[in-house]
Amino acid sequence: RSSMFQVCPSTGSGTNFTTPSVEFNLFYILLHTYRHFLYEGVGMRQLMDYYFVLRSDKVDEQMRQRAINTITSFGMTRFASGVMWIMKDVFGLSEQSLLCEPDEKDGRYVLNEVMTGGNFGHHDERLKTDVKGKRGAVKKVLKHNLHLLTHYPEDTIWAPVWIVYHWCWKKTHRI
Repeated sequence: RSSMFQVCPSTGSGTNFTTPSVEFNLFYILLHTYRHFLYEGVGMRQLMDYYFVLRSDKVDEQMRQRAINTITSFGMTRFASGVMWIMKDVFGLSEQSLLCEPDEKDGRYVLNEVMTGGNFGHHDERLKTDVKGKRGAVKKVLKHNLHLLTHYPEDTIWAPVWIVYHWCWKKTHRI
């Protein structure tokens, strides 16, 4: 079995089920949060989920190092540093539980976006559009990306390309 998953005993039924491991979630929840941050909006609940992963007593130094290596290889260190500031200064997480050095400037920027837009950007007045349907959704993502451009240029510049690619992929794979 991979260290990415763990078997959890079920209560009552006598069967087990498999869940992602804490080590897997050290990277994956941050990646998932970043995706929401770039394309829709992030809520405090997502950040709180990550807080509980980071403070797990199952996390050791090797896991942290592997997670930060993966975060670095995905080009997410700036976002991770901002999230670490939120974890430390907003949620009160100890320095020992952080993956990397917190960055206040990026942390305040991420926190402001979270507080302005909320989960999936539902409360972000900057993203209101009069266009309905899929075109409206694409317009909303592009508007959202425009104000992220100065902080996360590499990822936001590729957003339109990704939207078209993903649309074509879904059309050819019919899932």
